[in-house]
Amino acid sequence: MLKRSLLLIGLVLCCFFSFSQTLTQAEYFWDTDPGEGSATVILSLDGNFDGIIEDIFNDSLTLASTGNHIFNIRVKDNNSNWGPVFSHAIEIQQTVVTNG
Repeated sequence: MLKRSLLLIGLVLCCFFSFSQTLTQAEYFWDTDPGEGSATVILSLDGNFDGIIEDIFNDSLTLASTGNHIFNIRVKDNNSNWGPVFSHAIEIQQTVVTNG
């Protein structure tokens, strides 16, 4: 469920920002907004944010604690304007590991 929600966020962002300015920076945060430029930075090594959303969710996303949370992401364009915060409610559940 979490991966599907995060994939949906990535898809919406890719579609939304494909019609706007060039993106220069992106960041995400859980629940409380620390302020523009103060959240967890999303790096794009090739300068494009078209595939980076999927990469952070697979490799480096820091999850919030177990329970209901709001995942937020925002981007900045080449004119130094921050876009609106895109938010999505997510329930994080404890992983159960069993010996087989």
